[in-house]
Amino acid sequence: MSSVIETDVLIIGAGPSGLMAANELQKREVDFICLEKRAEPSDLSKALGIQARTLEMFELLGLHKSFLKKGYPGPGAKLHLGGEKPSLVELYHIKSRYPYLFIIPQSETEAILEDHLESSGGKVEREHEVVEVLQSDQGVYVSARHEGELKKYFAKYLIACDGVHSKVRQDLGVDFIGKDEGFTFFLGDVDIPDFNEIYID
Repeated sequence: MSSVIETDVLIIGAGPSGLMAANELQKREVDFICLEKRAEPSDLSKALGIQARTLEMFELLGLHKSFLKKGYPGPGAKLHLGGEKPSLVELYHIKSRYPYLFIIPQSETEAILEDHLESSGGKVEREHEVVEVLQSDQGVYVSARHEGELKKYFAKYLIACDGVHSKVRQDLGVDFIGKDEGFTFFLGDVDIPDFNEIYID
């Protein structure tokens, strides 16, 4: 049986939330391990809107310029729901240096955060699938499968950033608080041909 790997903080998931947590801990020289199930970062747009306060937090990490080069500001949005009259959401009144919704694909967000983490000496442990989480008075025990081997971890604290179908939440019996609003939304990453290549019969 493999020995138990110990750390102060165990982060489960290397999406934007997990990577942000890892960067903050790395900055403060807190010992941590970040486990991610995926072998490679996602290349999809997914959550592509960043709020003003998030950009302010990126600025504190010295990352805001990297983001501002990759995306663009959205001053507002027009929402169409169920055939009703569109609602206009204006964001210019936000009291921030970034009074807008910043538009950038999640894949770019993850790339910037992971590059910064690696440049400061941190890393993501990929292809680690969490199979069990146990909480005790001393901390948290986690088992994760990596290349057929079951690895054991112990941490004083655990940060669950493993999404809506969180294994951590399941094992700890924490309910997902939310409800279905009855609307279906689609977000697609598509290739749009050059205008000169579009032919109409």
